[in-house]
This record gives sequence, structure tokens and C-alpha cells, in this order.
Amino acid sequence: KSAGLPSPDEVRGRRPEENGRHQQLYEILDRAEKIYQQALTKNKEAQEYLSSRGITPEMVQSFGIGYAPPTKGFVEKSLKDVPRNLLVESGIAGKSTYKENEIYEYMENRIIFPIKNSSGKTIGFGGRTLNPDDKAKKYLNTPETAIFKKGSEVYGLPQASKTINASKTVIV
Repeated sequence: KSAGLPSPDEVRGRRPEENGRHQQLYEILDRAEKIYQQALTKNKEAQEYLSSRGITPEMVQSFGIGYAPPTKGFVEKSLKDVPRNLLVESGIAGKSTYKENEIYEYMENRIIFPIKNSSGKTIGFGGRTLNPDDKAKKYLNTPETAIFKKGSEVYGLPQASKTINASKTVIV
């Protein structure tokens, strides 16, 4: 402001009051990421699936890969202090079209891949089903939200940034 330049938030068209709400969403998604990661440590089937696909424990750690069990409301039960409307706003859950005031989580029985922005903050999740007979989509992303715009992010960019900077090369 002292230099007469707009802040990055002003350039993006974000109002100052949105910053607090966005911070809440980042915190919820960060907590959900940790919940999914913990669930992976307890599920041998999911661990074996990753191993069979050549995913090493180091890769799991680097990319923050987790697991969403086939339990209804898994994240909601773990985040009891988070209001349902924020679970929906964060993209973790959607509103039921069948039951009023009910929500459902998008990710169930899936390997979870946190989607991070260029700052390394979790902004959404991708999920790959473990069940080959699953009638739902094989791959699923959380819906777009106030902080997650699918076409605006490159998956894995935070992990690749050191190599990109060192080599001054990017292959997309």
C-alpha cells in the first residue's frame, strides 16, 4: 500500500473479509488431509494397492497421500467442531438432494491425493476408487470452491518446485 500497489488479494478481486473465510477453509482441508493420512496407516488393502502401483512410502509422504474408508461421514465424525456448512463450502461434502439438512462426503473407499496450490496449501482432494466394480467414477475430484479452481492449479507443483528452480526447466 505504501508503494501505491494493490495487494495480491485486491488484484484477484478478493474482498478483505474473504481472507478469514478462506483461512478457515484451508485449516479444515489441512485437518482432513491429516485424517486421511492417518486412515492410510491403518488400512493394509490401501497400502498394498499403492505398493502394487509402484508408489513408495517416500512418495506417499511427499505427496501426502491418504485413504478415505467406506465409512459414511468419516471426516465429519472426526471434525465434530466444524459446522456442516463449512464441510460443504470446503468441498469435503455436498448437500443431499434427498434429505433436508443432510450432507454426504465425496470421498469414500478411495486413495486420497491432496491438491495443493503453489503456496503448498491444500485446496481440494482427488480420489481413486479401490473397488474396480465401483459404479461411481474411477477418479473423482472435490468440486470447485472459493479456494479451488480446477483449471488454475497444476497437481504436484509444490513438490516439483525445487527441481524446477534448480534445473530452470519444466516439462508439462
